[in-house]
Amino acid sequence: MKIERSIRDSFVTLEDVYKYVAKDVNVLLKDACDLKGWIFTERLKMLQSYALKLATGREIDDFFGCSIIVPTLSEVPAAEALVNSCLNVVDRRPKDIISQRPSEFQFDSVRLYCTLKGGVNPTEKHGLKFEVQIKTLLEQAWSKATHDFSYKASDISWAKERVAAQLKAMLDNVELSISQIDHLSLAPSVNKKNHDYESRRALLVYLRDELGRDAGVIMPVDMRRLTDIVHGLLKFMGAKLEELRAWVTAETAEGRGARVTDLSAYSMILQSAMNQDPAKFKLGLKDKRSKQKVFITNEVIVPPSIDLSTSTRVTRL
Repeated sequence: MKIERSIRDSFVTLEDVYKYVAKDVNVLLKDACDLKGWIFTERLKMLQSYALKLATGREIDDFFGCSIIVPTLSEVPAAEALVNSCLNVVDRRPKDIISQRPSEFQFDSVRLYCTLKGGVNPTEKHGLKFEVQIKTLLEQAWSKATHDFSYKASDISWAKERVAAQLKAMLDNVELSISQIDHLSLAPSVNKKNHDYESRRALLVYLRDELGRDAGVIMPVDMRRLTDIVHGLLKFMGAKLEELRAWVTAETAEGRGARVTDLSAYSMILQSAMNQDPAKFKLGLKDKRSKQKVFITNEVIVPPSIDLSTSTRVTRL
């Protein structure tokens, strides 16, 4: 593509200044995004893109642009608040009142047009406007997947843009379902009971509330994973939650159980089970029909009555 010298010179001038803007914005936003588990991306406009946008007669307000990509719609307000706290937001799109018809599905992620805060000695870079987009992972996936044939394409195709819009409509519905999952899960059509899930949920509540909150046992962040592991142990032994509760209560009364400080929550439960009901643990070792295995660390003291030497259902460390 041929580009006039005046445009090339203008581009180089802006590029030199916007590099410093990009560096400052990176410092202000990237680490904060990393701490929250959000994705931060940035880019400077390319020469051809700059020249073509100039030809539209529109303002160049995205010579530098960055994106904050959050997991779901529910985190968009927090990301927007972060940008407002770090930068001067001079404009926002889309507006509260939109012109888009309800049957249209187009790119409509939050775009904030910002400048750097001036501080004591503002310089040229502090007056330059740039764009911060806030998108969800699904919006990012859609924009990446359809960008080449619906936005910057070498062809004009009604059919391709139609497909892109249909995909956006489906993803919007998925986004809505995710953001409203707590309410949707109460709908009679999906609010069903499952014995396995009910037993796991009761176990999670016991681990989180009775052991974690009330007894002071340090629990992992991933309570779902711990629940599945302990559920596997109970399945291995053919035991129920009531038995587990009794084992830990008895162990704690004897000065062990929840009072132990050198074992993880799982190992403490395993130690309690082996101490209080070795017979059931030995039955689990002998059950050849099950593929369930048990992990035992060196810190767990195996009672003398339990022989692990020939078992293939135990993993030791």
